[in-house]
This record gives sequence, structure tokens and C-alpha cells, in this order.
Amino acid sequence: MALKTLYEDLGANYLGDTYANAWFRSGDKIHQFRGCVRSAILTSSFNINDPTLVLNEDRVDARSLPDFTSFKYPKLGYREIRSEVSNSICAKTVRHISMSRSASRGLRVELLRINPLQVYTLLDRQKDDEAGSYSNATHELLKEIFVPTFTPWSVGVKKLMDGEIPAFAINENLAISLSCTSSADATYEILFKERVVGTVSETGKPILNNKILHRDIAKAFT
Repeated sequence: MALKTLYEDLGANYLGDTYANAWFRSGDKIHQFRGCVRSAILTSSFNINDPTLVLNEDRVDARSLPDFTSFKYPKLGYREIRSEVSNSICAKTVRHISMSRSASRGLRVELLRINPLQVYTLLDRQKDDEAGSYSNATHELLKEIFVPTFTPWSVGVKKLMDGEIPAFAINENLAISLSCTSSADATYEILFKERVVGTVSETGKPILNNKILHRDIAKAFT
């Protein structure tokens, strides 16, 4: 006997109560759960391949969501979010993203905690959300959460040292930034889950404070 889908097993009321307003990805679209009608899940969605990221009314066949993993999302942490600020130093800003605990399931924008790196505050470049409508800024954020793009160490460190960018993210755990500590001797700092764990030498080599940590994340610096 075929396994029941999430909708068939739990019913429309449970899905509606548990996942109302949650965001999830299905194919090339990122959807916000709106409700259930028969075997269809009503959503608002935007296509990740559409540069405008315009939100449209949509629906998803409930049978295409077999279980709870359908609402999973990539590990949160650092993301490089596209900036529309005029005269900005870089096209993207690095932010650390986490989500508050909740009884509700799924990814919810209202529960996200978004912390731009300190360097952007010092450079007076923390104006991304003012650049366009709230919806578009939110959709940019959601796109990077579900389809993260990072900058390899070899590419990012060169741009950083050439003054092209103030920071970049290697992965969800690691970011490199201009130093924001006035007493620091180094020009650049290495951040691991929002903690400064090392610096970058004048020749572009990573210098980590903890040898054990170095073994765990060494691959990121290749």
C-alpha cells in the first residue's frame, strides 16, 4: 500500500494550523503557505529565477508534499544579501540569520533575527531595507536563505584586501570582515558563528586563535 501524503495523513485543518504563513521551497519557487482547498495547498510564491522576485497567487498539489521534510530549509547562519543601495561599496551585505523558537513549524519571517556585520554600521551602509519595497527586500532575504550563495576564500580575500568589499561569507558558519576593533592590530578578522576567532595576515593567510577550530574549518580556506 502506498504511503499517505502529509495532507492525506494529517488533514487540511492540521496543516493550516501548523504551517500557516510558513515559507517553503518547491522546485524553482519559494512559497508561503496560505491554506488548503481539497487536495491543493494555496500559496503566494515567487520564482527564484525571476530577477524581480514578484509575488503571485499560486497553488501546490498536496500530493507533492509527502512528509515534514517538505518544509525543511537550509541551515541558517551567514548569508550574502544583495544590496540596492546606491554608491554602495559592494553589491551584497553579509548578515547573520537565526530564528527564534516557536511552537509553529516552518520558516517564518517574523521570527527571524537578522544581524548585519558590525562593519556595515561603521561604514554607514546599513540601508538595504530602505532601498526598495519591504516585499522585495524580504524576497531577496528568503531567496538567500533557501538558495544560499557564498564567496570562496580565494576569491573573497583578494577582493577584501583590494578594497572592493568590506566583508564576505565563506559558508553559513564563517565570515571575513574588516576589523571593527579599534585596539586590534590586524586589519581583517575571521568570524565563526558571530565570534572573532582569528585574523588575516598581510599576505592573505588565515591565522586562527584555536588550533582545534583550525582543524575543523581548515577546508574552508582552500
